[in-house]
Amino acid sequence: MFAAAAASSGCYNIRPSTGGGQTTFSRAPAINPADIAVPNGYRAEAVASGFTYPTGVAFDGDGRPHVTESGYSYGEDFTV
Repeated sequence: MFAAAAASSGCYNIRPSTGGGQTTFSRAPAINPADIAVPNGYRAEAVASGFTYPTGVAFDGDGRPHVTESGYSYGEDFTV
């Protein structure tokens, strides 16, 4: 069994990346609060946009939102 596995491992071809992390989009996705399911009596409203990877939101004493970001989105093209 080991010999068969060793012999067939040479037939495996490692496929190169197809560049999924370098994909560009023609436009930003539309923000539609109706796409979010909320219980009756509640509503979703877009209060900010332009974030890369928002991870949390908190509201201060005056009701202003403060958003935290992770800093990058998986698949981003990293160059030095």
